[in-house]
Amino acid sequence: MLGAVLGLALALWLVAHVGLVSILSAIGKIHWWQFALICLAYPLVLIADSIGWHFSFPRGSAPFTQLLLARAAGEAVNAASAIAPVGGEPVRAWLVRPWVPYEESVPSIVVAKTVNTLAQVLLISLALGFALATLRLDRGILLGMAGLLVFEIVAIAIFVATQVWGGMSGIGRLLKRFGMSRSASSAQRMDQMLVSYYTQHRGRLVVALVFHFIGRMLGAVEVVLIMWSLRMPVSPIVALTVEAIGAGVRFATFFLPGSLGALEGANAAAFSALGMGASAGLAFILLRRARQVVWIGLGLAAIALARLRAPHNAAWARPLA
Repeated sequence: MLGAVLGLALALWLVAHVGLVSILSAIGKIHWWQFALICLAYPLVLIADSIGWHFSFPRGSAPFTQLLLARAAGEAVNAASAIAPVGGEPVRAWLVRPWVPYEESVPSIVVAKTVNTLAQVLLISLALGFALATLRLDRGILLGMAGLLVFEIVAIAIFVATQVWGGMSGIGRLLKRFGMSRSASSAQRMDQMLVSYYTQHRGRLVVALVFHFIGRMLGAVEVVLIMWSLRMPVSPIVALTVEAIGAGVRFATFFLPGSLGALEGANAAAFSALGMGASAGLAFILLRRARQVVWIGLGLAAIALARLRAPHNAAWARPLA
């Protein structure tokens, strides 16, 4: 809650400092059909990430449409909750429970989260390389991108090491102290599944990484559409740079609900460095947040739809085997 309050205060200060009139003037150029087109670009990201999640299972998973609904629902909860960007992960596991037991779905979600972060590392690396070669960006922006890249590399290294060295079992031992012996044994089996996946299913791991990387690249398509709708000069490299900065900031400020305030500040600085002005950066992020609100609503509706699609004999809340 404190993070949300501070983030909102920073966002409001930025709007007041830059000027509300100039921001609204930029947003006022948008036609309804352009906003609809922006909203329709996001499902491409969801589809790519859902395919990546499918390959994060060592074998068959839930039906793809169910994975897609669960992915949309999880992203909506992640964006709407104050539990960092992980509040939606239990929702995903719960929504595929009729087809896949928790002991298989939870490791797949951990793998997908890991691979998705690795895809972001590749995205930022690519964007930083292109920016250094073709864009005359301020040194502070380049150093910021490099800092985000290093932060994500360190984080992904720790995350993978924790999984390989029995992170789930550690959590299980902690739960056992509170009398949850069944959870402890389940955690140990999940650890075994994670190690087995990384050592015996490397082909599926590579395919999952490819599709998650495609998803990150498709995020740049949304950037192009937003900047085009706002009558801003845009090129593939600029769009890639803006998407990479946004992805890195979201990862680094996971403790802020929706990275509120941090994304506004980062976009204001990035767009100023690109010669378009801070007001353009704030108009961009406000429009992207408006798209996010639409998909939060649709994602929450997906929870109800996923329940309707579940088999009638599904035991949504039965204990772990």
